Amino acid sequence: MRPLRAKVLFAIVITAALCAIFNLGNIGQANAVTIDFTTFPDGSPIPNETIISNQFESLGVRFQPLFPNSPRVLTGPEGIALTGILISGGPTGFFDDIGMEFIVPTTVVTTEIIGSGVGIQAKLEAFNVGGTSLGSVFHTYSGVTGELSPFTFLAPQGETIARVVFNGGLNPNAAASIGTLTFQPVPIPATVILFGTGLAVLLGRGWQQMRQRLSTGGRG
Repeated sequence: MRPLRAKVLFAIVITAALCAIFNLGNIGQANAVTIDFTTFPDGSPIPNETIISNQFESLGVRFQPLFPNSPRVLTGPEGIALTGILISGGPTGFFDDIGMEFIVPTTVVTTEIIGSGVGIQAKLEAFNVGGTSLGSVFHTYSGVTGELSPFTFLAPQGETIARVVFNGGLNPNAAASIGTLTFQPVPIPATVILFGTGLAVLLGRGWQQMRQRLSTGGRG
């Protein structure tokens, strides 16, 4: 009975190790994620005035409630210029901060903003895991109402982005909202994947030695 238990236990361990290596490989090849605030990750439409918090956690980002009922999505009939946008929902509606926290640190964050006029200014500030500011990028909306206008924060060398704060209300009379959010999760280093592979090899050798002992009745 004991040899059978040992075989089952070892099979479980090796299976778990192989699954871990497979998952690490997938994460190591992480793709950019884009959210357009018209649908949830499952493809269902986002209703108007929906408060956004952890609905996109499966995609790697949480939205912080910096104000009551914020941030939230505004949607409207097809053909309306300002629809499927994320607004702060703070005391001034469009002019307050939107905080976004990444489940896996990222190196590149792009927001495509939608404004209601030319010359609207927006700001994106990034922070590392320790909460230290990595700096800010500013962007002036140059499109006509309803057109997406992108700007990007690229993490400094050796740093990763854990959180960003967006503000599209730097102008006193007009504001821009987020139309899309795109970010690139940091791939797991190849050394970590190699470590998992080496662990599986060691487990396999241990299994072979155990089989030899079992076949000889535990002698040797």
